[in-house]
Amino acid sequence: MKAHRPITTLLAVAAFTLCTPTHATADGGSKRKKLTECVNKELEQQNKEWKLSAVDLKKFTKIVDDEIAKEPLKKHTTEEQQRILKDIEEKAKRDLPKVPKEKIDKMLMTLTLHAMHCTKEMGS
Repeated sequence: MKAHRPITTLLAVAAFTLCTPTHATADGGSKRKKLTECVNKELEQQNKEWKLSAVDLKKFTKIVDDEIAKEPLKKHTTEEQQRILKDIEEKAKRDLPKVPKEKIDKMLMTLTLHAMHCTKEMGS
């Protein structure tokens, strides 16, 4: 159980990063679109290491995109952040049954890093 604690922490950071209040502006749709494009680009690049099939990469990208699209651009509580990333994790495990759990965990950690990078890039 303790092995999941770092992943849970990273997932909470990713949820916070994906839904920071700095994006809650009049042009929130524009910022959301830029965030989605940046994260998608990073996931595509990361797939050189993951080696997911084109179909599985598309499924994972859609899961992340859908989560970015549905969540309001506001500061989320820790519980909300954990729920968001738990949703991504559960959908990935459900929609990518042939991908090992360890790889999905690694993908989620990488997503965290890329989401932070994209958020910083948008802020500059």
